[in-house]
Amino acid sequence: HQGINVGGGAIALDGVWDLGITGEAVPGTSALQPVSSLLTSLTGFNGENYNTGSNITGDPQFVRSYQNTLQAAATLDEGGNNISVRFTELNTELGDYHIGATSLAVENGATVSATELSSDYDGEVRPVGLTDIGADEVPGATPPPFALLTPNGGETLFGGTQTTVTWNPLPGAATYNLRVSFGGNFFNIATGLSGNSFVWNVPNVNQSSVTMRVVAYGAGGQWLGRDDSDATFTIVKGGTLLTPNNGETLTGGTVYRITWTAHPAADNYRLRLSLNGNNFFNIADNVVGTSFDWVVPNWNIASAVIRVVSKNGPAWVGADDSDVPFVITKP
Repeated sequence: HQGINVGGGAIALDGVWDLGITGEAVPGTSALQPVSSLLTSLTGFNGENYNTGSNITGDPQFVRSYQNTLQAAATLDEGGNNISVRFTELNTELGDYHIGATSLAVENGATVSATELSSDYDGEVRPVGLTDIGADEVPGATPPPFALLTPNGGETLFGGTQTTVTWNPLPGAATYNLRVSFGGNFFNIATGLSGNSFVWNVPNVNQSSVTMRVVAYGAGGQWLGRDDSDATFTIVKGGTLLTPNNGETLTGGTVYRITWTAHPAADNYRLRLSLNGNNFFNIADNVVGTSFDWVVPNWNIASAVIRVVSKNGPAWVGADDSDVPFVITKP
């Protein structure tokens, strides 16, 4: 912690400290500010929000947690205080900050370059694999193997929805590409990703043999490795507009039945109309079933498009438009 013992042999780890000490001369902070830390809670004692995106919560699995006993002083403290409370000195008999191999601290530390952190408190070189959080670097700890996690085979995804693609990172990798195959060649769906997840907009198609691939690259763009779904998964197309869908000509003032296929994740539908293929407005909402009798407006329109929006409650789960614009004519 930068700022401890300020003025008398302070630890100088500029750029890597994670906690400031209230009242100490630490530039830019007046309260605890943990980052890339393993905490028991993301909410501080006074309601501070530690959910910065880099902190995690869980049990560090110390070999033996430190316990300190408050002691009342035998004599009055200077200044005439009635009560003086002090901590006993920390020593190896009070606990053991070594962590277990399955601790959440393993492989979850921030990458730093300070020479003070090139070894743990046993003097062992760190990191081993990725950096561990805390004073201990687990000897021989290795990151989980580079692998695609989801979708990994056997899943059924619904077209027009979103799914999160996840993978275990490859140490040394700088970026990742995601590729998909519908039973043939692979094509990119995302490139230059720096994390280990991606929200994919599932295409609204029927495909029974889909494979996902994650490809890892180094900082110089060199190929480092790849992993595919262990088995194929399925995409089910749903909420597909059936009529009007093929350039029909409708007569204004008549009743026309709009039809579509059911979406597996939807319980109601919204119908929208465009008079130019771009701007849409609602003509019906919260429709139950797969058809709607629409009173065609008495207009002359040369390029109209219907859109069926599949919904689950109020949430959008898919949409499909007329494949070919249709015509509306006045009688």
